[in-house]
Amino acid sequence: MYSIRAVLVLAAVVLVTGGMGMECQTALCTADRPVFNPMTGKCEPEGGDDVIIPGGRSFPPGPGTGGLRTEPDTDTSMADDSDPDAVDLAIFGLNGRWHALDNDRLSCIVHAGTTMTSTLIEQRVCEHLDPDPYPETITYTFADLEGTVDGDMITGTTIVCAYLNSDPALNGIFLNPMMLMISPDGKTLSGTYIFDDEVRPFSLERQTVGDCRTEEQQDNDAFSRVQIPEIQTDHLGRGEGSR
Repeated sequence: MYSIRAVLVLAAVVLVTGGMGMECQTALCTADRPVFNPMTGKCEPEGGDDVIIPGGRSFPPGPGTGGLRTEPDTDTSMADDSDPDAVDLAIFGLNGRWHALDNDRLSCIVHAGTTMTSTLIEQRVCEHLDPDPYPETITYTFADLEGTVDGDMITGTTIVCAYLNSDPALNGIFLNPMMLMISPDGKTLSGTYIFDDEVRPFSLERQTVGDCRTEEQQDNDAFSRVQIPEIQTDHLGRGEGSR
């Protein structure tokens, strides 16, 4: 009889201790991940599989997504999942959210056939920083990349912010030549762009798979607000620029 009571008391102590541990963990969870999951030992967002990541909401990986999360309403039923570490480019193409490693910006790529367009999720500010006597001016754009896809290569243009030129007409946002290679697993774009006759490297890493189309892409308006120079080589040796 005494042994049975001892077991029951011990079980009660374990339950209370476990409950207190869960309450402490829950109190440490952040506002964007308020739910403590005792199965994983981690804090999770509300909404089940629907989570907020930079740039929007996403869902767990599906077949052919290479283990990457998917954009809302992405149909993965037709994707080839024979290589679980690779994105099925035949089904999803380059569509999804991408993170540029050179400037830390997030963009949405829309890819259809041989055409791809990358539009920034947050508007970019290009400060001209004109030397005296010219006043400092600022240009805005959502445009990022646009190009033609041929096999595993993309050729086209990327946005460059030019500044510190003595001629204010050469400061602002310009389209410069670029090329990118698509990695075999469909998760990385790496290549170069040209500024002032200088070849500079840049790359993007895929964050999600599926349609993350921004309002600018829906309106087909992102590239209508881009200033295009008449002669690209006029930049030579006169200022600075960055993607």
